[in-house]
Amino acid sequence: MRKISTSDNQSNDPVAILNEHFSPVTAACFIVIDGKEFLVTGSLNGDVFVNDLNACRAVSKMIATHSNKVVSLQALSSNIYPFLSQGRDGIINIYKSISDKNLEPKFESFLLTNCSQFCLTPVALIDLVDSVLVALPISDAEHLVSVRYINLESKASFESDAIHQQKSEKRNLVTSLKLSHSLFSNYLFVADDASTLQCYALSFDVETKGIVVKAIDFLHNIFDSEPINCIEFDLNKYEGVLGSSSDQLVIFKLTETNLIQTNSIKLANPGTSCIALRGDYKLCVASGWDHRIRIFKWPAMKPLKVLYFHNDTIDCITYSRKNLSEKHYFAVCCADGLVTIWDFYNYKVV
Repeated sequence: MRKISTSDNQSNDPVAILNEHFSPVTAACFIVIDGKEFLVTGSLNGDVFVNDLNACRAVSKMIATHSNKVVSLQALSSNIYPFLSQGRDGIINIYKSISDKNLEPKFESFLLTNCSQFCLTPVALIDLVDSVLVALPISDAEHLVSVRYINLESKASFESDAIHQQKSEKRNLVTSLKLSHSLFSNYLFVADDASTLQCYALSFDVETKGIVVKAIDFLHNIFDSEPINCIEFDLNKYEGVLGSSSDQLVIFKLTETNLIQTNSIKLANPGTSCIALRGDYKLCVASGWDHRIRIFKWPAMKPLKVLYFHNDTIDCITYSRKNLSEKHYFAVCCADGLVTIWDFYNYKVV
């Protein structure tokens, strides 16, 4: 295992490798504790590890936190609750009582999603420091998603009316969710297995316990009916990118009243399972079934580099939050059991 380098990486190798999981690694997020950044990783067998990036090892191992696959890990800004995990068992755990000197977090199950048939779809989340706004798939015949406000400390919550699916001959399954938040606007993107993308504007009021969901627009048959696997959205430019089981990435733009498909990128092989935009919205990284890590300049989607290292499906890509050594690192989680950390284009984006 290698430690994170302090110089810009000129090779095509990762700057760090973590190999302490003994099953496919399926999720990750960077968290900041007492000013120091750690990487939390989750695996197919339900384990959640907290990893020290300087030592390149797990400093806390929570075995079988979930009874099945860890679907997603999401960092929070709360000083008390640094992150949460979602399992294929339909349970969301929240973790607390963690510090740089005590890296054995306690956890409690605070939400049962009640959407077992959508257990592979990560919930979408807006981090509001002491509370969260969560979008949850719904497992009934007429609805797709509901949005819930949850206070992290008291667990008090209130929920929006359920969002109806677009008229269709069959029940569409939610395959990907994305919540985007700024001081002025909140948007929910819902994608399904019929290759439809829907966009909603959200507004909420904690005092009146109200969440208003307003439909904006939708795009049909984006990938010729292939399921949409992942969504990223740049709220600065109001542009996003979609990945699917096809051999394309699709770029879209959001206006006040419309979703517009603006471009598509042909890939060498089918199957994109994860996409990540860097925090400064200058780079886009995508990967999936063919084990390759593709780096693009955003939003032009100019191909910059293809990285070859892993030998199985890549399930998750996530960027660092604190910018380690004033850099944007990204972590890659793979079914080969490895987590790699990469440093590219931190000084110059071509």
